[in-house]
Amino acid sequence: MSFKDRFELLAGNSFGLPHKWLFSNYLTAVTSFPLHLYFINSVAYTGITIVATVLLAGMFSYAVSRMKFRLSSFMYVYITLGLIIPIEVVIVPIFLLEKSIHVLNTYFSTVLPYIAFNISLCSLLLYAFFRTLPTEIEESACLDGCSIYRVFFQIVLPISKSALSTVIIWLYLNVWNEFFIAYILLIKDSLKTLPLGVLNFISSRAVDWGPMGAAMIISCIPTLAVYLVFNEQVERALTAGALLK
Repeated sequence: MSFKDRFELLAGNSFGLPHKWLFSNYLTAVTSFPLHLYFINSVAYTGITIVATVLLAGMFSYAVSRMKFRLSSFMYVYITLGLIIPIEVVIVPIFLLEKSIHVLNTYFSTVLPYIAFNISLCSLLLYAFFRTLPTEIEESACLDGCSIYRVFFQIVLPISKSALSTVIIWLYLNVWNEFFIAYILLIKDSLKTLPLGVLNFISSRAVDWGPMGAAMIISCIPTLAVYLVFNEQVERALTAGALLK
């Protein structure tokens, strides 16, 4: 569809190859609508969410899985309960809360819910992995004078690449394609993500199917690239995680 004109599509050639390849649809999609701005916004939302979620979930999971302290089991259960709370149930309270603290319609208005609703599964995955690590490595590091923070950042994280890669790529796919939260909490056009930008583009083009198809293809390129490059690594990581459990 992205290489056809609307007359060919309306004539009935919806699934066949184009009779005449029309590459200008991609130029129209890029120049007639600020897709680059939506792309940058999606990169910012996704990058901040991945860094913050991995850091918070990693430190929490390491603490409750490797350290013995009061209420550690309760804290773990409390965090994982977030898996059973659907976003549709709490989106109105989130909207009102963000409006009251004046972060609505900012970058934080979507980043904070992204972190909150992804930290449960990330903590669950990392918790299961950290429990399998031998304690002798940390004990040796502590005997050599390492602090708990140095043990975590310089020893535990480097040997947890398989679990971290799974979490990071899952977060990327989940946040990059997220639509519902961004649709509710982002009002300014300059702050919208790529899925919202594609929706606006499609709404503005009426029956101009060629540029619409080009816009959808452009929005899919990053996700396809990540899958093509990292698919084997993700499969190995998921298999390792299942075996470790």
